[in-house]
Amino acid sequence: MNLSPRSTRLLAAIPILVVGLGLLVPLAFFLRFAFAESAGAGVPTSGFTLSNFGELFTRDYYRDTLTRTFAIGIGSTLFTLVLGLAVAQLIVSVGPRLKAALIIMTVFPMFVGTVVRAVGWLALFGYDGVLNALLLGAGLIDTPMMVLKTPAAVAVAITSVELPIMVLTLYSGLQLIGTETTLAAQSLGAKPIRAFIEVTLPQMGPALVTGGSLVLVDSVNAYATPVLVGGSQVPMIAPEIYDSVTRTNDWALAGAFAGVTMVISLALIGIYSAIMLRSQRRWREVAQ
Repeated sequence: MNLSPRSTRLLAAIPILVVGLGLLVPLAFFLRFAFAESAGAGVPTSGFTLSNFGELFTRDYYRDTLTRTFAIGIGSTLFTLVLGLAVAQLIVSVGPRLKAALIIMTVFPMFVGTVVRAVGWLALFGYDGVLNALLLGAGLIDTPMMVLKTPAAVAVAITSVELPIMVLTLYSGLQLIGTETTLAAQSLGAKPIRAFIEVTLPQMGPALVTGGSLVLVDSVNAYATPVLVGGSQVPMIAPEIYDSVTRTNDWALAGAFAGVTMVISLALIGIYSAIMLRSQRRWREVAQ
């Protein structure tokens, strides 16, 4: 059935309207508090000020929270990219039955809540957890290590949550590319790893951009995992925004946090996307 241009525009307008009313309008309403003056106890007024943003970058605690959050988010994204490429390539290269099993295994963790998965990391990384028990039993350490409540533990936990998203995104990209160019490179003498890095990977620009952008934004805005695995020892942006709204009633500071996070995230995604897509264009020019 062919739709008229008018019908097509009408169908496209419906999701745009839903997103606009359901997401952009509340977001704009919340972000306006970032420029509001405080009337005491964090209650915003109708005045205009930039002091809320200045407080984020002048106070050591807030500045460290921003830096730590984006460091963990970028690290988790890069780690997820490496693991996701390996798993996606494995899924593409196996037969139909094993491929279906691997996809089910990849998707299954997404049906388990983030809180449940975070509790699993508590059992693994805890002071009396599985990891310390194994190391003590093997005689590698004399006293239990403090693995929980560290940035590394939070990064690992976030990576485990985001990995299925990355794998599915990269798998779709590999499926669209196919194996013809990689097999051609191998037939000309290239080793499998070299063929993947120099032939397959440069063609995956859109998939790498999509997967990396989704994971970065989700990692930076993670709430349950930092709270349970990191606690107060590893403060991050999302828990700070929640505390500012619910505990201290400081909507102005929460709005400033949200605004800065959104701007930095979009800037990082833009830089990352430009690098990935530029590499893809260079590969196409060389291939031609």
